[in-house]
Amino acid sequence: MVNILGTALPRFLTNEVNILKNSRVYFTGINHYTSYFIRDCLVSPCNTGSGAFKAEGFALKLDRIGNVTIGELIDVNWQHIYPEGFRRCWII
Repeated sequence: MVNILGTALPRFLTNEVNILKNSRVYFTGINHYTSYFIRDCLVSPCNTGSGAFKAEGFALKLDRIGNVTIGELIDVNWQHIYPEGFRRCWII
C-alpha cells in the first residue's frame, strides 16, 4: 500500500502509534449502506470513475457489470439492497 499510495497515506507520530498499540478496543461500530462490484485498476484497464484514481486506491466502484446489478435499487439512487455484501466482508 505504501508503494502505491505513498504520501497520500496519513503519517502518525511515535506517541500516536504507541497510544494505538496500547489501547483496547471495546466496541467497533460499522455502517454498511450498500455494496459495489470492484475492479482492480492496477491489473485491469479502467476508465475514469469513482475509485479509479491513485488517491482512491485504484479500485473502481461499479453498481453493475453489463446488465447485472449488485442488487435491487431503492429510492436513493446510489443504494442497492445486497445484504450478502456485508456478510462477505467478514467471511473470506
